[in-house]
Amino acid sequence: MSFRELAEKIASESLPAFGLTLQEVLSATGDDAVSGQPVAEVILRDPALTSRVLRAANAAYLGHLGGTKVVTVSRAVVVLGINTIRSLCISAMALESVATAVAFRHRVHAALGRALHAAVQARDMGLLSGARRENAEQLFVEALLSSIGEMAFWCYGAAYAERLDRALKSGIPPATAEREVLGTSLQQFSKTLLQAWNLGSVIQASREVALAQRLSMATQQGWLTPEAYLATQAIADLLKQSHVDTLQRLKRNAQQAAALATALGANDAVQWIPNDVTHSAELQGPLSSSEPAAGLGPAYPEPNLQLQLRMLTEMAKVANTRKDLPMLFGACLEGMHRGVGLGVWAADAARWVDQH
Repeated sequence: MSFRELAEKIASESLPAFGLTLQEVLSATGDDAVSGQPVAEVILRDPALTSRVLRAANAAYLGHLGGTKVVTVSRAVVVLGINTIRSLCISAMALESVATAVAFRHRVHAALGRALHAAVQARDMGLLSGARRENAEQLFVEALLSSIGEMAFWCYGAAYAERLDRALKSGIPPATAEREVLGTSLQQFSKTLLQAWNLGSVIQASREVALAQRLSMATQQGWLTPEAYLATQAIADLLKQSHVDTLQRLKRNAQQAAALATALGANDAVQWIPNDVTHSAELQGPLSSSEPAAGLGPAYPEPNLQLQLRMLTEMAKVANTRKDLPMLFGACLEGMHRGVGLGVWAADAARWVDQH
C-alpha cells in the first residue's frame, strides 16, 4: 500500500464521519453573514461534540467577559460568533477523532498539543497583522488541520507508524526520519488526507501558520533554546515588534492554548505546550477539566441587572439578523432564568429550543 493509498483508506474507512462533519461545519460557517443555526444543528447531532464545544465556549467566554455559564449551543454561537465557534468545533472534532489512540498515544497527544499551540499563535499573528477576525480564525483552522494528518497517521498508520516510531527513537531528526521512512512529510500527509475529503483548499500555506508551526516545534524544550529564539525573532520581524515584547505575547498565547486544551479535555496534550508560568486560581477554576459543561446553579437565582443588559444586547444582535428566531427564543428564555430569576423551567425551556 502506498502512502497516498493509506491516506485515502484512513479518509474513507477510519475517519469518514470526521470528513463529513468537517465539510458540514466549514459549509455552515463559510459566510459570517448567514444564520448560525446550521452550525448549531451540526454540533447538536453529536452529544460528545456538544459537550466539548460548550466546555470550550465557556472557557473562552469566561476568559473574556466573565459572568454565568453558556448552557446552550445556540447562545454560544451568539456570544462568540460563528467564526470562533467553528474554531472550537474543529478543535473538539480533532480531539474526538484521536480519542481512541492506543499504540502511539503519546505521539498523538504531542501532535495535538503542538497543533493547538500553533493554531492559537497563528490566529494572534493574524490579528496583530491587521487581519479581520474571520480571516484570523481561518488561520487557526488552517494551523489545526495542517496537523490532522499527523494525528491520524499515529492512530491508523499501522506498519508505517511502527517504522517511523523506530526511526525517531533511534535519534534521527523528525524531518529526516519522515523523508527516509515515508518519502514525504506528515504535513504533506495532512494535505493528502484533506484532499481525500475534498477539503484541500483549507491549507493555504499561510506565512503565519508556517511560523506558528515552527515555533510550536522549536519550543518543545522550552523558550530558552536557540531554535525557540530564532523562531521568536522571525515572528518579531513579521510583526515589527521587539524580541522581548514578542516573547511575552507568545508566552501568553501558549497559556491560552494550554487552557483551551484543558477545556477540551485534552489534558495529556497540555505537556506539549510550553508554559513556564503557573496558571492563576482564576484561570484554573473555570477551565478545569472536571468542571461540568453546563451547571444550572440555583433553582431561583437572584436577579442580575448587569446580566439582564448583556442578554438584551445578545437578543438585539440576533434579532437584527432576522435569521435566527430559535436562537432569539433561547436567549430570551435563558435570560429569564439567569438575568431575571424565574427558575429552572426557563433554562430547561432554553435547552429544548436549542435541540428543536
